[in-house]
Amino acid sequence: MSKNIILIATWGDPKRWESVRYKMFKIPSELKYTLESMTEEQYFENKSTTSALARCIFEKKCIDDYSDLKIIVIVSETLVNPDKIDGQGTDLLRMIRDSVSDNIKVYIKSDDYFGEKLYDKVDLIVAPGIGFIEAEGVEFRCNIDNYITYVFKELIEKTVFVNYIPDYILLDISHGINYMPVATLNIIKEFADIIALMKQVLNVEDKSVGVIVVNSDPYIPSREASRGDYAKDKPVLNIGTVLIDKLDAKNIIQRVYEEIYSYNYEKIRFKYSRKPKDVKFRESLESTLKEHIDSAKMIVRWLRQGLLL
Repeated sequence: MSKNIILIATWGDPKRWESVRYKMFKIPSELKYTLESMTEEQYFENKSTTSALARCIFEKKCIDDYSDLKIIVIVSETLVNPDKIDGQGTDLLRMIRDSVSDNIKVYIKSDDYFGEKLYDKVDLIVAPGIGFIEAEGVEFRCNIDNYITYVFKELIEKTVFVNYIPDYILLDISHGINYMPVATLNIIKEFADIIALMKQVLNVEDKSVGVIVVNSDPYIPSREASRGDYAKDKPVLNIGTVLIDKLDAKNIIQRVYEEIYSYNYEKIRFKYSRKPKDVKFRESLESTLKEHIDSAKMIVRWLRQGLLL
């Protein structure tokens, strides 16, 4: 059975990336905990692991068959050119994201990356940035929770909300500002759970979701230059696997049940009850929270007894 594949990647600034040859792997039709080697070694010359993988899948050299390929590239607002920004509030935020998006799309469309054939399959997420551009005196004051919440929301909107349910989730963490691959890996775990549960709701035949996390060898220009004439023999970087997993809807549902049953109202109450200054508001909040927890546990009991479909 052919598969829907979504390839998700974090990117930094592609401005200085060099073209290398990436050695590919075979994605098996039935996901196992080890990826198959190519019967013939396949190399794709590109400036990014992500676009090399996309081309390999698109040409059906990494996988025998697939139904559809969707690509999502996540970049940071910190890639903005401050000279092109003039605004404040929500207008400023929109201008920053539009500026970064326009800049990155130039690379995406280039033959050094995805090219014309794959350009329309690529969606871009410009995520909240963390950091300080010293030369320009620009500071980005978001925190990691802002990044996680925004990226998760965008992934759901670009898949579930448009009825795109992938069978395989490939995450490329070869690029990206240091915190981005780590945070995105945590997001993907939750995202994969949602996809598996959606498959259960839609009652599709295969209710599992494959997750493959990949990372390429590091590219070190000074080391590569010492190996000889770069122009004649571009370096080869292997793409290795960081994680291979297969998630099943039934196991996820059971885990959700157990998590809901483990909720302890007193602990939640202790954690949050001191924050609101208004006592009446606090008491109302606590009462509502307790009702929701009790309702959630009741729904779990009904589901386990088959009283809800």
